[in-house]
Amino acid sequence: MSKADFLAQLDADRQRLLQAIEGLSDEEMTAAPAVGEWSVRDILGHIAAWEWEAVKAVEQVLSGQRPDLLDIKNVNAWNAVQVKAWRGRTLDEVRAELQHSRQALLTAIGALDERQLEAVGAFPQLGNTSLRRLLDWHHDREHAADLEAWRARL
Repeated sequence: MSKADFLAQLDADRQRLLQAIEGLSDEEMTAAPAVGEWSVRDILGHIAAWEWEAVKAVEQVLSGQRPDLLDIKNVNAWNAVQVKAWRGRTLDEVRAELQHSRQALLTAIGALDERQLEAVGAFPQLGNTSLRRLLDWHHDREHAADLEAWRARL
């Protein structure tokens, strides 16, 4: 996948996520649960937390370090810690952070050339995976589908 295609996919997935929450009141976005035990605000904070990990991973890889992201062994426990931390923030803060984390991720990806993004083995610390593969979680798409299903049940 080209860098342009990857960025377009990220944009399309983000648009789908935003459409999935469009028109919700602040009360609907903060009332738990929407999906599992999480409110919409929790989900957005969760996505922003992972995006910040992705930004950090790009920075670490480019500086020759192994990304901390690869050392997260218990994703559910990591998610629980992150969601708990994000619950202390207002909905407006979470929305702003979601936008800020995405812009930081797009900037980090934009600074990469095609080879850095796609080449398997370009960064030995990633083993047999490309940097794009490390970053390509379809995270917005996954949670957009969850939120669409939740809204259909309302």
